[in-house]
Amino acid sequence: MALLHSSSLSRRTVATKATANQQTVVVAQPVRRPAQQQQQQHSPVQRLGNAAAAAALGVSLCLVPMGCDAARAAAQPQQLADLLREEFGFVDSDKDGLISKSELQSLVKNVSTEANLPLVEGDQLDFSMKLFDLNQDGKLTTEELLRALVLDGAVAEDAVDADVYNVFDRNANGTIEQEEFRAGLGDVGSNGDAAKDFVYGRVDRLSDSGGHLNSSAFGNALVLMRAVLLGY
Repeated sequence: MALLHSSSLSRRTVATKATANQQTVVVAQPVRRPAQQQQQQHSPVQRLGNAAAAAALGVSLCLVPMGCDAARAAAQPQQLADLLREEFGFVDSDKDGLISKSELQSLVKNVSTEANLPLVEGDQLDFSMKLFDLNQDGKLTTEELLRALVLDGAVAEDAVDADVYNVFDRNANGTIEQEEFRAGLGDVGSNGDAAKDFVYGRVDRLSDSGGHLNSSAFGNALVLMRAVLLGY
């Protein structure tokens, strides 16, 4: 079944160092998970040939290892945004909970410079602002940006990131139920719950999961939700 080809999570390490006047982003090697979470490196940016390329560039380059230390693991993040809050909280420079165009532009500029990639600006940056506004209320919040960054790196070729999986698996039974899928994705707009239910139900039926998605089926569900929300 084409919709359920093997998919998994691939992330690159991006170490972010904030100083008083500048943030420096350094791209390092991919992080590999043990056993089932192991993955292979793949192309970090999908060249889409239109305004969606702004979104692909904006998020694909801004990923850091999620849950990379014991302190974070002990905190047990309850939301996807928590996985990147420590590394990318600086983006909201005025700490008002909203991401302005200038704040997003500053982040993208630093990433583009360090990675030697084309700068996203103008209409493409405007498109990215709208795309990352996951609930489409006209405001890009810090929570939405961080969630978008996590979703971008949540699935790649053959496994789901352990930290992402744990955010969804709230009852820690090893599978993802429909309510957990809904809650883990957060607010994605007025039709969001319907979209979540459709995607979950589709994957559940095609994988004969009986309402309990394993890591493989869950990875496919996240791929579909990423396509709905981010367009790739």
